[in-house]
Amino acid sequence: MRNFRDQVDTVFQEEFLYTIYKLLVFLYVSTVGNNKALSVRIRSTTGQLPVFRPTNFNLTYTQGEMGTLYCSIENLGTRTVIWRKTSEPNPLTIGVMTYGPDDRFQVQSGLGKEDWNLLIKNIQPSDAGIYECQVSSKEKRIRRLVYVKVLEKQQKDEEIKIVGTSKVEKGDTIRIICNATGGTFTPEELDWLKDGNKLVADKSERIVVSKHISLLSMTISSVLTIKHASIDDAGTYVCRTSDILVTEMRVKIIEGKEKDKRTIPEVNSSQSGASSDLYSFEDTVLKIFFLLTAVFMVQVR
Repeated sequence: MRNFRDQVDTVFQEEFLYTIYKLLVFLYVSTVGNNKALSVRIRSTTGQLPVFRPTNFNLTYTQGEMGTLYCSIENLGTRTVIWRKTSEPNPLTIGVMTYGPDDRFQVQSGLGKEDWNLLIKNIQPSDAGIYECQVSSKEKRIRRLVYVKVLEKQQKDEEIKIVGTSKVEKGDTIRIICNATGGTFTPEELDWLKDGNKLVADKSERIVVSKHISLLSMTISSVLTIKHASIDDAGTYVCRTSDILVTEMRVKIIEGKEKDKRTIPEVNSSQSGASSDLYSFEDTVLKIFFLLTAVFMVQVR
């Protein structure tokens, strides 16, 4: 009996140990498999290289405009974006920081994490060339080239003109117009002066100054209006721009309307008497002439 019980215990122990063994094997296989799968996923994720999205890489701007060089990148991760001009040894920007003294260059912010556009303020012909949007990477050199062309802005002659009425009747309105054109850029400001003093619009609206700026023609225009003109408003009016272009006009205030006056010449009495005596003498001579003619004709017959 005792031998039988010993045999049962032995069989039970063997089955128990075998079950534990299978459980351990299962756990080991599961753990190793999961680790391998996780490792594969990690490698597949970290192994993705950055990819440039399609953007315009042939750009043309006019001198003075804001230039935008486009660069959009997928799978950037923690890598850094560097902008540089291929003809220059030093970078222009590293990340969002501008590298170098020229603050016209900066990376456009406020867009998506994938957009790293380079802005060039007041772009100049010297900025033309090939630019490189580069991603720092140990695997390979990842870059995209952008070609920039800058057209020179046509130079215009600086000019300033003033027109208006040089004579104004007292109580009427003075109106003077001034137009100024810049050579490269539109003049920023235009002022009116009279006898050396700056004119500004007043609350009573007797003096009104209106302005208009055209960026296309690079022209600033201003109209000076002075209502109820008085004698004190006479003088020299000067139009002056921020570019020190100056012109002037002299305005005269007259008291009333000037009418044409016709003058009738007076006849001197002595001249009148002499004239009448002359007419009387001529009449007497004619009468004598006709009388002699008649006598001569009678004698002939």
